Amino acid sequence: MIEIKYSNLTDRNIKAKEQEAKGLRMVHDNFDLGWEVGTEPHGTMIFTDEPEPVVKATVSRDLLKEIDELKARIEELEK
Repeated sequence: MIEIKYSNLTDRNIKAKEQEAKGLRMVHDNFDLGWEVGTEPHGTMIFTDEPEPVVKATVSRDLLKEIDELKARIEELEK
């Protein structure tokens, strides 16, 4: 993990683009203590060189049941 401090929104955007150009991916943004909503952001961005996790799609049991029913209908039509 790589931590990059920033002092305002412009600084944050520049530093984020620099890290992304290096192939890093931001995983979290920690605002400094005392930062308040509506004020200029300041804090630390956390980057990683690990690839984005791949989320495996899951098939619901209802969908599997529907597939089985469609297969049965097709088999009946083919008779």
